[in-house]
Amino acid sequence: EVLLRKYTFEHELGTWPFGFTQVVKDRQSGDIKTCKIAAKNLLRGGGAQVVPRLHQLKYLRHRCLSPVFDILEDEGNYYIISDRCIGGDLGDWVDHLDEADWLEESTIATYIFHTLAATAHCHSEGVFHGDLGPSSIALSSKLPHAMALVSDFGLVSILDPLGEVFLKSQSPYQDPDVLQTGAARRVASRGAAADVFSVGAVARSLLVGRPPPDPKEDAGWTLNPARFLKRAKEEEAWSERSHMSRDFVQWATQSAASRPTAADLLRHPWLQGLLLAPSLKQLGRESVEEFLRSSYLAYALCVLLVPGVVGGQEFYAMAMQFAKLDEDRDGLISKKVARRLLQGRPLVLGAARVPNVAEIEAALGCVDIRGLGVLDLCSVAAAAVVTALLQKLCKWGKHVDLELVVQHAMQWFFEVYGMNDKRLVGMADLGTRMYSHTGQFMEQLAGVQYADMFAGLDADAELDHAQIMVEFSEWRGQGTPLHSEGPSRNGRSPVRSAKRSGLEAGISAFMETLLLGCGGMCSEQQRDHRRGRFDLVLTEG
Repeated sequence: EVLLRKYTFEHELGTWPFGFTQVVKDRQSGDIKTCKIAAKNLLRGGGAQVVPRLHQLKYLRHRCLSPVFDILEDEGNYYIISDRCIGGDLGDWVDHLDEADWLEESTIATYIFHTLAATAHCHSEGVFHGDLGPSSIALSSKLPHAMALVSDFGLVSILDPLGEVFLKSQSPYQDPDVLQTGAARRVASRGAAADVFSVGAVARSLLVGRPPPDPKEDAGWTLNPARFLKRAKEEEAWSERSHMSRDFVQWATQSAASRPTAADLLRHPWLQGLLLAPSLKQLGRESVEEFLRSSYLAYALCVLLVPGVVGGQEFYAMAMQFAKLDEDRDGLISKKVARRLLQGRPLVLGAARVPNVAEIEAALGCVDIRGLGVLDLCSVAAAAVVTALLQKLCKWGKHVDLELVVQHAMQWFFEVYGMNDKRLVGMADLGTRMYSHTGQFMEQLAGVQYADMFAGLDADAELDHAQIMVEFSEWRGQGTPLHSEGPSRNGRSPVRSAKRSGLEAGISAFMETLLLGCGGMCSEQQRDHRRGRFDLVLTEG
């Protein structure tokens, strides 16, 4: 048998929708692996492209993914080999949750954060899961700080393109909007929104011990004692969890039309403060705090430098290109797309040349503080400033020293905004200079509020280098999209649910002001016509 030539059988694990799962050992390395066997007689529609497409999944990599390691095939089966995680999977936890055995909410938030990070990355690569549940989320160890690693991304669309197996193996973690559609629409709709629902359903199950109820069974009022008791126990469980956790679940499992993307959901307040920055695993608590302090300080200085060193026309052109590249309209693009955006032209006034790939990669790494691999317009603008800094430094090595970036960003900050001898910055003058054309674009299009960044500082103060360091030492993104205040008073989450992103709304508001202002004393009918024409351009463009 083709499998036994490379691996030895260890023991059976169980079943999955396409067949059986086993634990095997690599004959050459001795490493323990998981083998998923997909029986060909259960599959229809893949044809000769199944194996080549499965092999492509080996190149799908992320820190929170359990990647495909090897693909084998014989007359009856496909064999999909991946790493075996010693911590088991979240399905084991769900099976054993009861009133006396609950997971800490902070642990659940971390696992969901890891799961969403992997999901957002795969979606940016055009790969979807389609059957994400607790058993698809493995744990790197049995320790409390284990990483959650998602497996099986891309398998469903390859092995079950017609959705027949999917329909037979329904689970409460699958999006009901997908299950209720016809066969043709079902295949097309098993995409990003369905995966986000599944993440929310997993979070709900870990938080209160129960995935979302079947809409058909849960619809309407009933006096059924069993259902009443079940709901009462569920409400009791929610009472032990934070409001933010319930808000997160509600937003992830709402109707597909208004559901946020995985990347956007990563910014929900429940996940605030969680990050996947490089090498934190090896750092102690003090080193983590120092890393965050330097990262946020570098980010703040670069955001403050944007109005002074990036031209208004250059910024606006970049914002328009960003909006075009943001295909799902969530106000975020992947690092790969951001790299392409910054390679086009130098954005910083006086830059000697277009930044090279190494400079752009390093700059994007500096501004991606949480290590998510997705960036908003504010972060891309800050990255443009970092590329100019790196060009000034000339030699900066393979990895960028954040302390070095802070040092040179601070020096540049005083060169641009400093008073007379460039040793002091006056807050009154700085506040005025923030409202250049570029500064206004940063507020209208990139979600920055410079007044909030300066909150707590005396408007008449004159600050030197040391005082700036002190004032921003505890800054954690206030006034920028990095920071979220939590749900508004009406209970709605700050995460956008509409298809139009914050960037699009900002562009629309700005252009509406510009277009209406150019018309002088035009009639209300003319104004409405102009509004309609611009909305049409924005939607079609």
